[in-house]
Amino acid sequence: MYCPSCGTETTDDKKYCRACGVNLHAVSELLTGQPRQSLDTGTAGPGDKPGKRRKVLGQGFILTWVGLVLACLLAAIGDSVSSVNKPVGDLIANLGAIGAIIMMAGIGVMIYSRFLPKTPVLADRPKPKALSAPAQAIDLPPKRIPDGMLSVTEHTTYKLENPADKP
Repeated sequence: MYCPSCGTETTDDKKYCRACGVNLHAVSELLTGQPRQSLDTGTAGPGDKPGKRRKVLGQGFILTWVGLVLACLLAAIGDSVSSVNKPVGDLIANLGAIGAIIMMAGIGVMIYSRFLPKTPVLADRPKPKALSAPAQAIDLPPKRIPDGMLSVTEHTTYKLENPADKP
């Protein structure tokens, strides 16, 4: 068997191509026409929505960056205010710890998302409906070119005359 992506020769018992990482098991199933009997990844509980794991991971990512930006922003503002009023500047700089706590919460949410069940990929996907027959095409009248019609480039070719021909 050859990998359909990179053309590397491989054996039929391999699940993935060693050269490019294509899922050869899925390719062989498609070629043989045998439907999958199980789920591709993990199992999901009855109340799990498809894509919940990815959504929680995205929320954790956003929360992490918001916390990081907030911590840096409060530290910078506190440092600049410190030159005017030392106690207020120190207070604002210390509030940067709130941003660090938010950032750590975001990292925790991302770690938590790894423990959520994977979204199942069902083998029996709905088949697309057949397209209806197209309406009868209306034939266009034959193309006619009027006798006196000139081309667009007719007058522009005069500029291409050879300058050596002129006296």
